[in-house]
Amino acid sequence: MIRTTLILLLIVGSCWGCDHLPLADERARPEPPALPAEVISADPFVNLTASKMNVVYVGFPNPLNLRSTGIDLNDLTLIASPPGYITQHEKEYELNVSAVGIQMVKVLNKGILINEFTFRAKSIPDPVAKLGGISSGKMGAGQFKAQRGLFAMLDNFDFDVRCMITGFSVTRHALEEDRQTETNKGGNIEGKSNQLMLKAEPKDIYTFTDVRAKCPGDKANRTLNSLVFEIR
Repeated sequence: MIRTTLILLLIVGSCWGCDHLPLADERARPEPPALPAEVISADPFVNLTASKMNVVYVGFPNPLNLRSTGIDLNDLTLIASPPGYITQHEKEYELNVSAVGIQMVKVLNKGILINEFTFRAKSIPDPVAKLGGISSGKMGAGQFKAQRGLFAMLDNFDFDVRCMITGFSVTRHALEEDRQTETNKGGNIEGKSNQLMLKAEPKDIYTFTDVRAKCPGDKANRTLNSLVFEIR
């Protein structure tokens, strides 16, 4: 009996003050402040590109895009290998080339070479000879007689480049007359060529052959497409 009483007293004593025990604090604690991120300084970087996949065209001022990181653009100088040369308008650059091939451009920072870029120099693509906006087809007699010249058109070429017709031959194929051919100098239809075109009648066929043109950078004439027109 005494032993049982002692055990009960020990159990009660061990729980004395249990209600006063501190409970765990389950409130959200603030996150510790983040340490400042490590700042990594990038190496100076320079990039030079042309508008057309690093292709430049002969006889045309090709715009260049110059970008830099960590270097002041005002400290940069562009130098093209001869016979090419660079023109600058404020912060815009243009590369001028006079021959087909590989063109090199050096970039200098305060006179010190930091990079060199390579471009492929190509001729301006062949234009298409047109009369009245078309290269061949049917045309009314009145409309045909009103034409004043052939034009060399650069279709799907992004730059504003003008090629010039330097000459052509025009031939009239009539049903009941002999074939007549006249040679014209330049793109404007003049003299005997104009007189021949004024004879146009329905069912006549006119052909324009030996069409020649020059584009910027050309040292010799190019031969362009022939034209065929049926008069309505």
